[in-house]
Amino acid sequence: MKRIFVLLILMLALFSCAERYELLSYQEGDISAKCSLNDKYIINVEKSADERVLKILEPCELEGVEFRCTSEGCVAICDDIEIPIDRALLNGVVAICSIFDLDESAIQASIADEDEASVSFLMDDISYTVTYGDDCLPSLIEISTDGFSHILRVLEITK
Repeated sequence: MKRIFVLLILMLALFSCAERYELLSYQEGDISAKCSLNDKYIINVEKSADERVLKILEPCELEGVEFRCTSEGCVAICDDIEIPIDRALLNGVVAICSIFDLDESAIQASIADEDEASVSFLMDDISYTVTYGDDCLPSLIEISTDGFSHILRVLEITK
C-alpha cells in the first residue's frame, strides 16, 4: 500500500512539473490571417496592440475597403475616406475582428480526433468554433449568433 502511495505522489509531482500547453498562445503579440469568408470574399484580419483591422482583398471591386476597430470605436475606410460607424452596427465585422481575442475561460466544448481538434468558445453571446490543423493553428473558424453566421477558412497566418 505504501508503494502505491509513493508511486501516486511521484506521478502527481511529475504531472505538476510538466509544461502546460497554451491552447491560444498563437494569439499573443501581433498576428494576421488571410482568410476566405463564406467562400465569397478573401479578407485579411489583423491584430496589433489595441487595434483590429479587417481588409477586403477580393473581389477586386471591394479591394481596399477596410474596417478598423479599437476600444474607442470603429471606422470604415475606402480610398482615404474614413467614416466612423457605431460599433453596434458592425456586430458581424467586430466578431470577425475578434478571432484573435478568444479566452480559454470562454470554452464551451471540445472535440478531437487523429487529424484535428475543434474548440467552441462563447463570448458576448457569439459562438466561435475553431478547428485546429496539425500545426496547432486555426484552419477553420465558424462564428455564429442569432443575427449572423460566418465561416472563415484560414489560408495563411503570419506573426
